[in-house]
Amino acid sequence: MGLQMPQLTGRYLDNITMSKNKKSIDENLRASGVTITEYSAKCMFGTIVHSDLIKDILSEALKILNSSLYKSYDYSLAGRISNGKQAKIELDKAPHCIVEFKDIVEKLSHVYVERFFSTAYGDSKIFSGKCNLHDMWIVEQKKNDYNPLHIHNNQSPAGLSGVLYLETPECISEYSRYKNAQQSESFVVEKGRCEIDGWINLDYGSQTSPDLNNFKMPEKISIPPVPGYCILFPQDTAHQVYPFDGDGSRICISFNVNVWYDQTGVTQWSDILLANNLLANKNKSI
Repeated sequence: MGLQMPQLTGRYLDNITMSKNKKSIDENLRASGVTITEYSAKCMFGTIVHSDLIKDILSEALKILNSSLYKSYDYSLAGRISNGKQAKIELDKAPHCIVEFKDIVEKLSHVYVERFFSTAYGDSKIFSGKCNLHDMWIVEQKKNDYNPLHIHNNQSPAGLSGVLYLETPECISEYSRYKNAQQSESFVVEKGRCEIDGWINLDYGSQTSPDLNNFKMPEKISIPPVPGYCILFPQDTAHQVYPFDGDGSRICISFNVNVWYDQTGVTQWSDILLANNLLANKNKSI
């Protein structure tokens, strides 16, 4: 079965003391049930959200999709969804379970950025700032629906993106091998795999198919949409979902996270924002 992974909750994250040292951060993450997959110069976080929370979120997601007040979010998304639906979640009206998941995402994002700073700078530069959810939406994918290769954007120039899986039909290719593996660390990533119906594929290089001359595998990560599994990755990571053939719905919640720096000397845009905010605060005090 593999390593036993605890199911993540926001309260569990609160109890973890995050060090600024990369090794300690990684140890704490793994102890909390968060896996780290390195790819190219980036990494992806993966974790299992508590099953009780997943049930509540799925129930609320279905209410939104089937509501008479349902509003399509197609205009802002890359997905080619003709049989299913895509609905934006109004965060100011979101039920408690979705607010709880939002809290998990923001905390996990903060640790992601802390870990990056530790990896890039060691102890010489520590992240100071905040991570806040930019937007969140439900995707109900049905037969022949798909998501073409695309990237995401946030309000902030720096950002993360991710997805939480809620429901997966039996017809998804090879899904039966993974549907009862929620406690296993080994099921989450298939590096170098080619197109698999209904799976998400993260592309991190130009090699898209096996190179039989130089024996190079495709530069991609394939992940089965196992309910309860959540992944987090840099916003510019190209990804796609291939269509599946069969009955049922593949339901997930996708999201984007803004990363804001409260320190100078990190990026030019954050220095400009900080200077403008300082000037605005001075003008208010006059």
